[in-house]
Amino acid sequence: MSEHYRTGLNNVAQQRGYTISYEATWTGPRHKPLWTAKVYLNNIEWGCGTDGTSGSAKEIAAKKALVALGALQA
Repeated sequence: MSEHYRTGLNNVAQQRGYTISYEATWTGPRHKPLWTAKVYLNNIEWGCGTDGTSGSAKEIAAKKALVALGALQA
């Protein structure tokens, strides 16, 4: 599945009939934010990630969700 965890999670969610959504927030100064993203499947949090960009934080959250779902080995 390489580093495209969001795509992989979208595929798994579609196969299993889950709805998927992300929530991203940031803290810190505007010139150097720290993003935290959470991924929800059927309104239940399955993964959380933190990084310097929103996209990166979402990738981390998606990877954690894939591991939690058993679709990816840690």
